[in-house]
Amino acid sequence: MPKTLTPENLVLFVYDEISDPEMRDELKTAIRCDNDLYDEYCQMQETREMIEQTAALPSQQSINRILSYSKALKVVHTSDHHTIGLVMN
Repeated sequence: MPKTLTPENLVLFVYDEISDPEMRDELKTAIRCDNDLYDEYCQMQETREMIEQTAALPSQQSINRILSYSKALKVVHTSDHHTIGLVMN
């Protein structure tokens, strides 16, 4: 079992964000051996799936407005080269 198993470790595991193979293996073992931890893991997995299914995408109108706004701007380098200005075309 990991020396310090935190909820943050479990979230990282659910999102496959743990790069250390030893830590991943320890978490897998802990989840298999601890019923409460397994239940928490399952709940987090369900929550992750619900979040991914309900993630909203911007409407095409919003995308078009952002693209139009970005086309209307021009980047201007100032004479001191430390700042950048945005100017409407």
